Order: sequence, then C-alpha cells, then structure tokens
Amino acid sequence: MTILVFYTVRHAPVALTPVAAAVAAGLIVTAGLHLWRRNAIVSVLGGTAVHVALASTLPARNDSCQDARESVVLASNPESG
Repeated sequence: MTILVFYTVRHAPVALTPVAAAVAAGLIVTAGLHLWRRNAIVSVLGGTAVHVALASTLPARNDSCQDARESVVLASNPESG
C-alpha cells in the first residue's frame, strides 16, 4: 500500500491544481475506505475510481508542459527570436 501511495504522488504538483485535487481526493478516499472496511481491494478500487472520475472531469491545466512546448517551438524556429 505504501508503494502505491508513493507511485501516485510522485508526479503530483505541489500547488493546488485540478490534478493535485484529484490525487488528494483519491488518496483520502483510499485511506478512508481502508480504515472503514479493512479491505485493500475495495480501498484501492474505490480510490482509483474517484481519482479517475475527477481527473477526467476536472479541467486539466499543465503550464509547465505548455511552456516546454513553446520553448521547443521557439528553439526550432530561428526567425521567431
């Protein structure tokens, strides 16, 4: 279970973004279900369902990826300098 937590949060942004909210909600649901039912399968499936539902419905915004794409475009086009 600990490995799953570290795997989930390794790329989660620290700032309050929709991605971070989906990760946090998934972790909270997973922990809550595990404390309530003491069943790893139910808690992992429930937390995953919440995370996927929120990640697919909340607007995704990743400024760092957009900045990286813009810098690649600018670097590949010497006339735009």
